[in-house]
Amino acid sequence: LAFPAYAGGRVETARRWLRWFEDRGLVERYPRVAVLGAQMEALLGHPSNAERWAAAAERGQATAAPDRTLDASVALLRTFLCHDGMAGVRADADAARAGLAPDSPWLATALLMEGVGHLLDGQAELAEPILHRAGEVAGQVGAAPAASAALAEQAIIELERHRWQEAGRLAGRAVDVLRAGDLDDYAMAAFVHTVAARAALATSDPGMAREHLARAIR
Repeated sequence: LAFPAYAGGRVETARRWLRWFEDRGLVERYPRVAVLGAQMEALLGHPSNAERWAAAAERGQATAAPDRTLDASVALLRTFLCHDGMAGVRADADAARAGLAPDSPWLATALLMEGVGHLLDGQAELAEPILHRAGEVAGQVGAAPAASAALAEQAIIELERHRWQEAGRLAGRAVDVLRAGDLDDYAMAAFVHTVAARAALATSDPGMAREHLARAIR
């Protein structure tokens, strides 16, 4: 239940559920819960919390019975922490995709992180189809945060190509997903609004750029 709560704009509800385990010293006993807690803290921009939950997840994984889907979830978590550079992000994302169930709500995020890993290494031509696929999967599983981020990442590619109108269209769709999902208070929204501000400047709309920048700062 925590993932749809997070993806539906009720992140504090999901965090409250997860804190119940932490307050009772149960996190390591349930490594899947620890992974989920670390993933959410990372996506919310809380690195120290994410590292604490991740350490508990790794300790719990070490004592748990072999579990392919748990291993995949830990691999996805490593993409968020980015301890081994972009090559490590892509390798972990690939491992996560291989182990996650086809209908896993986290599959879109694994694709997103693989695309980001290519994009941040200057490989836009490799990133683009993966990000497009990430957006499609995110729409299918109701992963609105991943869908919005995938669209914004694609807008960056179009900005770098000087295809201003297409960049603006993609950024606009990313913002629409934010608003429809009530995600404007998520840390990821700052990224989306910043991309939208760049696209607005590129299409000679400074007023809209200022509006998006104000939202990004907030």
